[in-house]
Amino acid sequence: MHDERTGGLAAAERELSAFFRAVLELYGPEQAEASAEDWLRALMDRCGLPASGREWREVSIAAAARLAGRVGPAGPEWVGG
Repeated sequence: MHDERTGGLAAAERELSAFFRAVLELYGPEQAEASAEDWLRALMDRCGLPASGREWREVSIAAAARLAGRVGPAGPEWVGG
């Protein structure tokens, strides 16, 4: 029997993990940790767990907006060409 909470928690884990890895790669561990906290806050600001992948991405977008406010318009320093 599939439990909606289990599915929701698995979706949350996947989305947060992907978001965290992306921020870690681009901005380093300090911003990744702060962004994970922002992500959890954005999730708690919602009324209930998101019901679709699109709604999970809205949580990540809200956290990304907070990240953008912290790092400013320059974004990450790109290495390579």
